[in-house]
Amino acid sequence: MRRIARTVVWLIALCVLANGCAWYGKARSATELDGTWDLQVSDAPAFALTVTFSGSAWECHWGAAESRATARGTLTLRRDVDPKQVDLLIAEHPDAQLVGKSTLGIYKVQDGELTLAANEAGAATRPISFQREGSMFVFVGKRSRE
Repeated sequence: MRRIARTVVWLIALCVLANGCAWYGKARSATELDGTWDLQVSDAPAFALTVTFSGSAWECHWGAAESRATARGTLTLRRDVDPKQVDLLIAEHPDAQLVGKSTLGIYKVQDGELTLAANEAGAATRPISFQREGSMFVFVGKRSRE
């Protein structure tokens, strides 16, 4: 019986270290991005979207209620560089041609506001500043109150 109890404790410890056991609840590394954000394109405030980050997953919704679109995928963060970097791999998108492509971006969270600059999906370069240039987008917003 003790052996089983020790095994269970080791399995739980491994899950916590691996940040991968769904049944363990929040056994993942929380990041400053975790949560739901209401974002707008900086130079087109009428275009709004909601993005939820949860561990290594992201989900985005945009459009009117009757035609709401959704995209999902995984993310990788580099918090050891300045500006911080995010790679968003697209696993599901209304435009099937974007599935499997990555969007490279940079981000900052300052005074409760997220600023995310990202190039188009599939672009090989990453923005180097938060100033809009070329085909990149800059999103700005705060955490959702939901």
